[in-house]
Amino acid sequence: MSWQSDGFYLGMRLIGLKRWLFGSARAITRTVRRDRKMGPAVPSARMRARFEITTKTVDGRLVTTVAPRDRQARRVILYLHGGGFIMQMTPLHWGLIARLARRLDAVVIVPEPPLVPEHTAKDMHAWLLRIWRDVTDVHAASAVSVMGDSSGGHLALALAQHARDQRLPLPSALVLFSPALTGSYDDPRRTSLDRSDCMIALSGLPELGRLYAGDFTADDPRLDLLAGSLAGLPPTLLFSSTREIMHFDALRFREKAAQDGADVVVVDVPGLFHVWPIFPIPEAEETVVTVSEFLDRIDSSAS
Repeated sequence: MSWQSDGFYLGMRLIGLKRWLFGSARAITRTVRRDRKMGPAVPSARMRARFEITTKTVDGRLVTTVAPRDRQARRVILYLHGGGFIMQMTPLHWGLIARLARRLDAVVIVPEPPLVPEHTAKDMHAWLLRIWRDVTDVHAASAVSVMGDSSGGHLALALAQHARDQRLPLPSALVLFSPALTGSYDDPRRTSLDRSDCMIALSGLPELGRLYAGDFTADDPRLDLLAGSLAGLPPTLLFSSTREIMHFDALRFREKAAQDGADVVVVDVPGLFHVWPIFPIPEAEETVVTVSEFLDRIDSSAS
């Protein structure tokens, strides 16, 4: 770990971030209230100077597109941001999007999803299909990779599963950063990780899951994505820290992918923390390089 990532990890532990943000039903209510008062973060002035940034609305929700100013883009990325299904875009997310656009020579499409508790999983899944149809009206699906972090990783995988099941064009690849994929909370592999995670508290996950579920039951494959099949999905790259509570999801994902014969690479990274690629640390840049190499291999095999 770099000294920068060590500093973030220790700082989050010292301030008790995991309890403050997501540690209980009361904490989640406070987090939602703060988030709605602040509103979503927008690209900085520096980012606007470096990239061509445009916005539009799809079904009343904002969609931002970030494109290189100085060269022709080679790729298209649909990026679904995280935040426990309850939080809007943060400045840290825009930092990762800038790195992806620059390093991957990519147009990055960033929609703002419907959020919990105002909406539920049923709303989000319907919204995913509308967004995917809007993107593929403009770009060939085979040119688009879908990426997401944390709850956004959940949405990215859900989108691909829906597209497969409804025989819609599939994206070229999935890239998932610390994704939240399953509603299993009491597995010993999950509970043991609660001690080392500095950002997500196990105590708050059932409440987030309840708010997100709405009318869905806990074993519904639209809620627990690993209850559904991974067969027939695009090549998938998943990053997970061995210190984070979502590493359990990565372990289950690897097991399920082996059962279903899915084309999956899981990168286990020791010592880091939940969704580290959004932070301004050297390891974030290294992760983006790995993503670039992964997509280059897919492009080579397709040509």
